Amino acid sequence: MASLLVFAGSAMVALTGVAQAVLFSSTDAFADGIWTQLIVMCGTSSCATIFVLGLLHNDLDKYYAQILERQEEAQLEARRDELTGFGNRKALIECLSDARSDLPTAEPVSYLGIMDLDHFKNINDTLGHEAGDALLQQVAERIQAVAKSKAKVYRLGGDEFAVTFLSCKLKEVLRICSEIRSRILDEFLIGQTQALVGCSIGIAKTDKRYQESEWLRRADMAMYKAKNGGVGIAFFDKSMELEAKRKTELSLRLTRAFEEKENLSAKYQAIFSTDKRIVAVEALFRWFDPDFGMIATDEAIKIARQNRLLDQISLFVAEKAAATVSEAADLALCVNVEAIQLLDENFTRQLYACLLENGLDPIRVQLEIGEADFVEYADQLVSPLSRLVEQGFTIAVDNFGSSNASLTHLKKIGVKAVKFDPSILQHARESDNPTVLKAKTNLAKSLDMVVTCKGISDKVDEDLAMSAGCECLQGFYYGRPDAISSFTTHIETINSMAAA
Repeated sequence: MASLLVFAGSAMVALTGVAQAVLFSSTDAFADGIWTQLIVMCGTSSCATIFVLGLLHNDLDKYYAQILERQEEAQLEARRDELTGFGNRKALIECLSDARSDLPTAEPVSYLGIMDLDHFKNINDTLGHEAGDALLQQVAERIQAVAKSKAKVYRLGGDEFAVTFLSCKLKEVLRICSEIRSRILDEFLIGQTQALVGCSIGIAKTDKRYQESEWLRRADMAMYKAKNGGVGIAFFDKSMELEAKRKTELSLRLTRAFEEKENLSAKYQAIFSTDKRIVAVEALFRWFDPDFGMIATDEAIKIARQNRLLDQISLFVAEKAAATVSEAADLALCVNVEAIQLLDENFTRQLYACLLENGLDPIRVQLEIGEADFVEYADQLVSPLSRLVEQGFTIAVDNFGSSNASLTHLKKIGVKAVKFDPSILQHARESDNPTVLKAKTNLAKSLDMVVTCKGISDKVDEDLAMSAGCECLQGFYYGRPDAISSFTTHIETINSMAAA
C-alpha cells in the first residue's frame, strides 16, 4: 500500500502545476486532445506516464459509455414521432422487417392496419395547423387507449397512422379497429371549438411470402377501399388488385379521351314542374370506352377527381349544354360542380366565359353542389358563392338530407334551391309517412328556396312529392338521361309559349 502511494506521489510530482490543473479539469479533456499533451509533458518519467495512462483508460471508458448512450438516444429519436410520441415510419419498417425475418426480438405481428383521418384537411384549413396538431394528439390518445397491449401504433406522417396487431386473430383485429373508429367519430374539443372527423382503416395479413413493402401496399389499398366505398373498415382481398389495375388503366384512358376529344358526351335529364312542363335539364357527363364499354358516371367522376380532371369534365359539359339549351327560351340548365372547384377562381372564370361564349346567360344556370361539400367547406365557400351569385348563377344544394347541413345557414351563404336526396322520398314511401318530407319541404319554402324532389320512379312517388308541396320533380319516371333531341316536343312547347 505504501509503495502504491509512493508511486502515485512520484507520478504527481513529475507533473507540472499546469499539467495537474489540466488533469483534474473536465472529463471532456480527452475530446480536445489534452491527454496527449499530458503524456508529452510527463517527459521521460515512466511512472508519471503509466499513471496518466491509467487515468486515461478510466476516462476512455466513461467517454465511450457516453457516446453509446447518446447514440442510443439519437436512434430512438430518429424512430419517434415528435408530435404524438408514437414510432414513426422508419420504426414501423424496422418492426415489419424484423417480424418477417423471424428475429428472436421481433414482435409477433399478425396483421397490419393503415388508418387515415377523414376531413382532417378542413380542420387545418379553417382552424389552423396548431389546431390540427392538437387534434392529432387527441386522436393519438384515443387510439392508444384502445390498442393497449394488443397492438402497437405508429404515425406515418400527416393524418395517417399504422397499427401492428400482435398475435391477434382477425376477429379481434376487427373489434379493435371498430372501437378505434367509433372513438374517432366522437366529437373533439380544440380550445373552445368542437370538431368532427372520421377515419378509414385498411387491414392486411402479414403473409411472410411477401416483402414488408407489399404488406404496406395491401393495407394501404384496403384503406382507400374503405374510404372511397364509405364502409370505414376494409380487409384486403385479391379483387382489390384487379380493381386497382382497372382504375390505373381507366385513368390513362380518360386523360387520353380528353386529349383526343373522343368518346365523351353529355346527356340530359329533364326536370318537370307540377303541371308537367320541362323547366330545366340537368347536364350529365358520359364516357364510353371502346374496350371497357360505358363507364358508370360515379366511377368516371371518381377517376376524374383522382386525376385532377374534374374541371375538364365540368367545362366540357357546360360547353356542350350551353350551346343546346341557349336555343330553348326560359329553359334552365343545371350543372354539377364540387366545392373544391369553386374555391379555384381560375375555374369559375373559365366556366363563366364558357357559358357566355356559347350564348347562355349565367342567370339561366343552376350550379349544384352536394350537401356533403357544404358541410366540409362551409366557411370557405362563402366568398366564392357570393361572387357567383353576383354573376347571376343560382346556387343549389344537391342530395339534401344525406348529411347534416343547416338550411338556414345555406340560405345565408346564397343557396336558392334544394334538391332532396332520393332517400327522403324512399323513407316517406316505405314508412307510409310523409311527415319528414313535408317538414323539410315547408322549411325550404319558408326560406324562399325552390324545392326539387329527386328519385321519382312511378306515380306513387309523384303523388307523394306533390302532396308534400315539392315544386319540381325529377326521376326515371319521366325518362332516363338522353340526348336533348328527345325533349324536342317539350322544348318547342316552351318556345311557343314564350313567343305568345
